Amino acid sequence: MYLCGSFIVMSFVLSEFDIEFVKLKIANHSFQYHVDRAFFEFFNNSEVLNADIEITVSLDRRENMLILNIDGNGFLMMQCVRCLNNVSFNVNPSHKCIYHLNHENLNSDDKNPLDLDVIYLKSNEFKINIAQYVYESFLTQIPMVVHCELENNKLCDPIMLEKLNADSKSQNEKETDPRWDVLKKLIDKK
Repeated sequence: MYLCGSFIVMSFVLSEFDIEFVKLKIANHSFQYHVDRAFFEFFNNSEVLNADIEITVSLDRRENMLILNIDGNGFLMMQCVRCLNNVSFNVNPSHKCIYHLNHENLNSDDKNPLDLDVIYLKSNEFKINIAQYVYESFLTQIPMVVHCELENNKLCDPIMLEKLNADSKSQNEKETDPRWDVLKKLIDKK
């Protein structure tokens, strides 16, 4: 029962990012979205503990294409890899997509020779869902290693660092196998 309820909520989260472009006039259009933790949970990103990001999408509707610019501003909260404290940092994601309309007869090899974010829509499609592209715009904003210094030069928790250092020292002080000691002596002689 819980999974069903969760699925309905997540489906709603994704449907929020649907844009029915056939109803739009040929002009510039703007859409506002709010991204929070539930959005990242949908994409199975458990590293993001919290999020508060405002997304602005500008859509330039033309006769045969849609040009989509995704821009955001807000913060993400993740866990420090050293001391396990929560770390908040600002993100400003940006992404651009181009949708070509009424392209049914293109071969898959001809569609995207330059490997750009160009999406080809068939003539019977009437809406696009931009959730995946909003998510991808954040991937470049997440650092490879999250540490406390990302948050206004905040220092890691000294108690946790002391425990980590003590643990690593105790591992180094463990007795070694005497056979390794003999081998180390051979290396030292050279």
